[in-house]
Amino acid sequence: MKKEFTFRLAIVCLIVILIYEFGIGPTIGGNKKNSEWAKGKITAEQGMYDVVVVGEEPEGIAAAVSAARAGAKTLLAAQSDNLGGVIAQSLLTDLETSQGPKGELLNKGFYSELYSRLGKNFTTARYLSVVNSITNKEKNLEILYSVKVQAPVLEDNIIKGVSTVIDGKRRDLSGKIFIDATREGDLLTACGVPYFKGSEDLNLKKSFSPAYLNFVVEGISSSQISQVKKLPEFFSKIHKYQISQINAVIKNIDITPHGSNKAVIRGIEVWGVNADDKKAVDAVYREAANEASIFTDFLKKEFKEFEGIKFLGAANRMYMRESTHFIGEYMLSVNDILDNRDFSDKIAVGSHPVDASKFVRGSSYIIGKPVIYSIPLGCIVPLKVDNLLMVGSKASFSSLAASSAGVLSVGIAMGQAAGIISVYSIIKDIAPRDLVRQKNADIEKEIQNLLKEQGLYLPKQESKSKNQDEWSYPYIRQLINLGLIAGGTENDFRTEKPASQEEFAMLLLNGIYRLAPEKYSLELDARIRKYFKQNSLSKEKAGEVLLALYNKSFKAGYAYIEACKYGYIDNIMQQRLKKNSEIRMEDVFYLSCYNIKKFTGKRILEE
Repeated sequence: MKKEFTFRLAIVCLIVILIYEFGIGPTIGGNKKNSEWAKGKITAEQGMYDVVVVGEEPEGIAAAVSAARAGAKTLLAAQSDNLGGVIAQSLLTDLETSQGPKGELLNKGFYSELYSRLGKNFTTARYLSVVNSITNKEKNLEILYSVKVQAPVLEDNIIKGVSTVIDGKRRDLSGKIFIDATREGDLLTACGVPYFKGSEDLNLKKSFSPAYLNFVVEGISSSQISQVKKLPEFFSKIHKYQISQINAVIKNIDITPHGSNKAVIRGIEVWGVNADDKKAVDAVYREAANEASIFTDFLKKEFKEFEGIKFLGAANRMYMRESTHFIGEYMLSVNDILDNRDFSDKIAVGSHPVDASKFVRGSSYIIGKPVIYSIPLGCIVPLKVDNLLMVGSKASFSSLAASSAGVLSVGIAMGQAAGIISVYSIIKDIAPRDLVRQKNADIEKEIQNLLKEQGLYLPKQESKSKNQDEWSYPYIRQLINLGLIAGGTENDFRTEKPASQEEFAMLLLNGIYRLAPEKYSLELDARIRKYFKQNSLSKEKAGEVLLALYNKSFKAGYAYIEACKYGYIDNIMQQRLKKNSEIRMEDVFYLSCYNIKKFTGKRILEE
């Protein structure tokens, strides 16, 4: 009996230890590895920080905490008077969790620490309480608030410091490594790091992802929210709501309790907002806030559970996923994501779909869904300036890739990695850029092991694209890179589907515009647009479309033969069309790529 009691007691003690080590422990000050791996290896210098993080976004907090836990003298320079960042300003209620194929969390480490204390949905007050609790426990971390970046201190393209204004007084911040964790990339811009705006990498000016406005209502309990969301008619009634703005929709609505009988409502999405035009953004914000008030009245009338609600106000700013994309040592592409690429110097992983809904207003346009992909170190090392890192959605991603890699959960993982790599760079006296360019397998492995020891999840990836065995896969990749085709969450590009005239004509016209807009003209548009018909695409009609593209005349019934003579339909396609009685989408993918390149004289990336 005594032995049984002793055994049970030992089991209980073991469970308690495990709970502390993997549950409570990480939430109250980090694990031992975080505080010991760099101990005694950093030499403090008078009047200088080891790591300076500018910006209080979640990824900035992750970077600052991970650097401080490693023993680095760290400064977090917050632009606001608190650490709320985009969470508080835009009333976000989740951390955009990345999940693996079995529903597992992919972004662990510091992200797990936040997630374990916040849960799936949380309030702004709860988020502030948690991040304040975490940062206050870090003895190596100093926080300055209301910091305005004025100018960087550069020597031979190496950042040595930042000139700032705090409470009306100038203060120069000196450091060894700087991390830009601002929403818009303020420090990167000041340093002259090259960038592009929105979808400019696709030659689409003033094209940005939709803006989202969350708002608060009061007068509804958590139980009432739960009841109304279970109503069979809930979504169908909301679908009938007539929005007053032509460029806005109510989409993916969600209602989250926000304490004291308040709730945050998400669902107003606005298309066509020029994120680079502050006046335009402010005007759209006012219109969307007014829409939120009108929508609140609609909810009161349609649902008895909402009869007592009152519109309290909109978030301080809209949630805008996309603005500036800075260029780094490596730019993550959409095909890196959909190919589930595994980089040897990966620092984070993701799994969100690639969303190009900005091109189709009011509708979903999912280009594809990865299983799991990695982000290499080069994505956070900007061009031109040394000892500077960047984290968040503004990092070196193509505009399409950013729709997946730019989510908060991935940004937080990147932030933690950036903090750790900053300290590693200082200890080894190797600039972050050299860590990338040296391509040293031993260094890459050492960094990988270090990141894993600090809790980051960096699994070996073996998932491949479901389309890679298709003969048309190389052309699918090229068209994906231009954002011209979408496979949805199932990555189904309908290769065997019979093609229509419209599908072929649209791919040609849009492909030319996105690859070489100087080759586009209204005259060209008029020649091709007349084929925007749902009629099936025969060999003869394909010839007509191509001859119209190159402005060549032809006799009725001889278009296909003429297109072959001119070389618009090459031998590869001629042989395929001898075997196939119909032109399918896989043939259109090949013909489109071939002629987009031939007409523009340019290569499509990802060839």
